[in-house]
Amino acid sequence: MLPSGLPSRIQLLALLSLFGASLHAQDPPAPLKGIRGFWVVVGVYLEAKDDSAASAELTTYAELRLRQAEVPVYDFATQLADPMQPSLSISVGTLSLASGLTAIRSDVSVRQLARLVGSNREHTVAIWEAAPQIAIGGASKARQTIRELLEVQLDQFLNAYLAANPDS
Repeated sequence: MLPSGLPSRIQLLALLSLFGASLHAQDPPAPLKGIRGFWVVVGVYLEAKDDSAASAELTTYAELRLRQAEVPVYDFATQLADPMQPSLSISVGTLSLASGLTAIRSDVSVRQLARLVGSNREHTVAIWEAAPQIAIGGASKARQTIRELLEVQLDQFLNAYLAANPDS
């Protein structure tokens, strides 16, 4: 049961997160099979003014985690040369609450460009997603909390990728 003092918007986000976690928990790693590497894309939506610094920091952190697990990481030039290669997409956002606390949400997915059958239109679709992560805490610890949430999701991704590609 959620505390009744939380705003209804946060209660809804928490419920959606719990529902999403149960849907994602059983995802087989099959969509990740045979993928040779990833371009890391990070979108940071903080209420603070240092979004670009946070984005660069999280991109570096994610790329290092992939390299440590021996998962190839592509640079931007490689992605431009072959735009059909999938990207590891990370989205992090914060929301200041009236109570003085900060809500943080983190999403990690593998996205790939796809062409619709019978159409020349291209769309980016998620072919794998980690369970969404949400935390509520003090604003002074937001950066640490973001990294902790991302660590959980990168572990989920790496476990799924390595299970699908045991010879990598």
